[in-house]
Amino acid sequence: MRIIPVIDILKGDVVHGKMGERNKYVPIKSVICKDSDPLNVAKSFKSKFNFKDLYIADLDSIMREKMEFDYINNIAKSTGMRIIMDAGITTVDGSDILFQNGVSIVIIATETLKSFHQLAEIVNEFGPEKIITSIDLYEGKLMAKSAGINKLSPIDVATKIEELGIIETIVLELTRVGSNQGVTLEYIKQIQEKTDLKIITGGGVRIIEDLYNLKKLELSGLLIATAFHNGSIRPEDIKEFYSY
Repeated sequence: MRIIPVIDILKGDVVHGKMGERNKYVPIKSVICKDSDPLNVAKSFKSKFNFKDLYIADLDSIMREKMEFDYINNIAKSTGMRIIMDAGITTVDGSDILFQNGVSIVIIATETLKSFHQLAEIVNEFGPEKIITSIDLYEGKLMAKSAGINKLSPIDVATKIEELGIIETIVLELTRVGSNQGVTLEYIKQIQEKTDLKIITGGGVRIIEDLYNLKKLELSGLLIATAFHNGSIRPEDIKEFYSY
């Protein structure tokens, strides 16, 4: 199970994501970084933890306030990390823009996806290894603007995206993000039983013991942000975890 640090960017700052209430997000205060500049935060993740992957959520793009991605190349080149990005993109052209700006893997999320046909086009164009889907939940309910998708259960969505060739998906309960309440396991085991999808999850990871417990679920990856910034999971903890 790989550990993937998360950077949520809003109005040029890395912000503290908390329970999906984006209007209340404020710039981070971190024990690992002197400020909330995205490049500095990314460099801290690399220098202190030596992470290989970095998940970036561009909230401005997701909320359609802007689509400026030139900063990604700078982060990718400066850190050498593989950039996994959610920018609310749902088209082939939008995905291509991200790839051209240094993104290695594009996240296609149910929150913004308009149709499974669009997802199929993206997968066919770039290949399933370049795309990860995100099954977004809010209080256990699927987040989806598409009328054709929001009527489905998370299990149905997982089955459908696997049929389209997707290999890996995120299952994320937004109300647990930054909550310090632990990761919700609702739907994860069901999806594992009904599909062969590799699953990444996150939201609410508190301490290193959470990682040991979640590793037993044979997850593909775990998204973490708050626990790194508040110091409850330290670089030495991660080294110990990987030797476990």
